[in-house]
Amino acid sequence: MINLIKLHFSYLYSWKIIYISLIILLISLISFTFLSNFYYDNNLLVFYSDYYTEEYTFSSLSLIKIIVLLQSMFIVINGFVINKYDVYLLIRSNRLSVILSKIITMLIGVIIFTVSIYLLMNIIGLFLTPYYKFSSEHLNIMYDLIIFSILYTLLYIFLIITIKNMYSLLIIFILYFISNISSEYLVMKSDLSIFTKLINLVFPDIGYFSNIGYDLYYSNLYYIAICIGLIQAILVIYKKMDILN
Repeated sequence: MINLIKLHFSYLYSWKIIYISLIILLISLISFTFLSNFYYDNNLLVFYSDYYTEEYTFSSLSLIKIIVLLQSMFIVINGFVINKYDVYLLIRSNRLSVILSKIITMLIGVIIFTVSIYLLMNIIGLFLTPYYKFSSEHLNIMYDLIIFSILYTLLYIFLIITIKNMYSLLIIFILYFISNISSEYLVMKSDLSIFTKLINLVFPDIGYFSNIGYDLYYSNLYYIAICIGLIQAILVIYKKMDILN
């Protein structure tokens, strides 16, 4: 399994992919810098610290979620459409080992990217502004982002091996935006519409809720269970699918 993961890394994360990821992180860094409003008067930033903290966190997280969704989509397309290398690995390994190691490799890459971009957001806030303070809430947000990135990556994989069309992945991207738009800001979870509660069953967003702060609508344990279910479904489908088509 370890050798397979190393092989997947060499295929999925070539220097070209790493360079693209670094460029995306650089663009994100510049975006966070401007979103922080560091160029405003220092006294103004201190006086309205709560407002600027909320604005920076909300704007930055909105950007991070979109970038993570696009990055994970790109990784899945690269692994299942651009580079169809699985057939070579199946000569030496069984199907379940190949796809499971591939999923693990993709998730490791997505998690590293997600944590990196979130750390950049916090570093900019801490070093460029007088209002941003790191707290335990930020760790909870990071955990939510990791689950968010894993779930959507698995949804992408599930769809690409089922429909076998990279444009179908836009369906998931659009459904995320629907989930995001339907989620209201600063309300109790119980006050959300039935539609919002239903779409968050599979396509979650990290919202800002009254008396809670930033959180996924359902528990982390629930979404972890969904991820496990998706992995099992992917294994079953991949075991029966035609690799060459």
